[in-house]
Amino acid sequence: MESIYFLHIPKTAGSSFKKMLASAYSQEEVLEFYQRNKLLEFKPSQHRLLLGHLGFDISALTKSFNVVTFLRCPIHRAISNYHQVLRSSEHYLHALVKELGTFDAFIRDKHCQDCIANIQTKYLGLDINFEQLVKHHTVASLIALAPQELHSKMLALSDQDQVMKTAFQRLSKMAFFGLCERFEDSIALFKQAYPNLELKSAYAQENVTHGGVTFNQLSNEDIEILKEINYLDIQLYQSAASLFEKRWEQSYAE
Repeated sequence: MESIYFLHIPKTAGSSFKKMLASAYSQEEVLEFYQRNKLLEFKPSQHRLLLGHLGFDISALTKSFNVVTFLRCPIHRAISNYHQVLRSSEHYLHALVKELGTFDAFIRDKHCQDCIANIQTKYLGLDINFEQLVKHHTVASLIALAPQELHSKMLALSDQDQVMKTAFQRLSKMAFFGLCERFEDSIALFKQAYPNLELKSAYAQENVTHGGVTFNQLSNEDIEILKEINYLDIQLYQSAASLFEKRWEQSYAE
């Protein structure tokens, strides 16, 4: 059976896909890790499915695994991320976002931008270099950071356009990646890429936000701010959408 690392980028339909993917493996074969210390439990001889938010930079550990992921329109992903922070009291930004009170204030706050700005590019294109980071930050301060904050620190020290190009190169080499907006088509492409994996779960959307802020309620200024802070993700998503369509046409031309 194929060994897969599902690089779970937050708020990209990952919860729905994760459940379907896990249905093809036994419970003992699955390891979820959303913090780096969880990687200490990784057993190459046992685990065949890895699920986590840690990004591509753990590929040295998972080099024998096939990486798969999902992407989403960056603006819609940011809106969904806002709702997640609001409803999750355990999120590191929850108290701040409650205090800010509005989506307008959320997207303008520098701390909050860590979890909505170019997230997909960071997860796919960055390699966390702690040797470089400690030249600019203390070890104690780095340990205390949430993954999104750590990615932002690393991106600030990197050639950002090159990070985006690396993200797309890595995406292009994956046998499968999906788009949130074309979830059912994505599942069809996954089954074609990995025919030996039987996804037992029926399609069901999970972790879906109902109500709250919607795209149609955003002001032109809000949209421009989201575009500005997600300029790398917008380029990446546009390229990914074109590649997805090409793969779809090649697979289902008839």
